[in-house]
Amino acid sequence: MKNFYFTYGSNPQFPFSYGCTRVVANNKQEAIKIFKAFHKDVNGAINCAFIYTEEQFNKAKEKCSSSFSYEQEVLEKNYEI
Repeated sequence: MKNFYFTYGSNPQFPFSYGCTRVVANNKQEAIKIFKAFHKDVNGAINCAFIYTEEQFNKAKEKCSSSFSYEQEVLEKNYEI
């Protein structure tokens, strides 16, 4: 299983202000399905600012503020989607 990070900004449409949701999944497509099961699309778009693999997220963390990497929740597949 891999970690994928769905990050948020200050837009009030996002489920959280800043920080991120870590989704544990086999691949990015599965991670998106899991995320969408908890956070519905807004205006046809995934309800987050960006989606990162763990490697991308770790590189981005080095350049961004600490609020970027604050983990708001962890989601993983424990049911059939």
